[in-house]
Amino acid sequence: LNGIGVTPPNLISTTASGVTSSSALTGGEIIHSGWDAVSACGVCYSTNQNPSLSDPFTQTIVQSGEFSTLLQNLEANTTYYYKAYATNIAGTSYGEQLSFTTALGTLDAPQNLRITLVGMDLQLEWNAVEGANSYRIYHSSDPYAESWGLPYAITAETNWTDVEPAANNFYRIVASSEPME
Repeated sequence: LNGIGVTPPNLISTTASGVTSSSALTGGEIIHSGWDAVSACGVCYSTNQNPSLSDPFTQTIVQSGEFSTLLQNLEANTTYYYKAYATNIAGTSYGEQLSFTTALGTLDAPQNLRITLVGMDLQLEWNAVEGANSYRIYHSSDPYAESWGLPYAITAETNWTDVEPAANNFYRIVASSEPME
């Protein structure tokens, strides 16, 4: 190593993306391994500033370059602080502290759903829900189904038209703080 000793890795934290009410994609980038193999890396996070490995953390193994990790089971409408970390035989180092705020959680149900037949189409309208950035429209032939599956449609408006309505369809509108995808 020409007189250069092993040092802890050098890395940066990367900006969070895909932030929802309960999860966020975070990560980091290992700039230099410190002249030894990186044995672990990930992100530590907390609702308090200056998180470390004594707080919740994720773990992955990447020798160099960028890595990402999904933080899950987060509280809605909460600010989280996080740092990327990397470990080698010389120790653990951290990237800079960054933060994100999770989206609002549960919203009220849309009220006053009105369904109108317009030609062969069904026009659905409902009252706006405070804090909603979008509405998920589900439909099923079984109104008592435990799961209605994936959304049939997503809209930012308080109305939507089903241009191919099926007989005996039931509709469920769910307000979401998630933006349009």
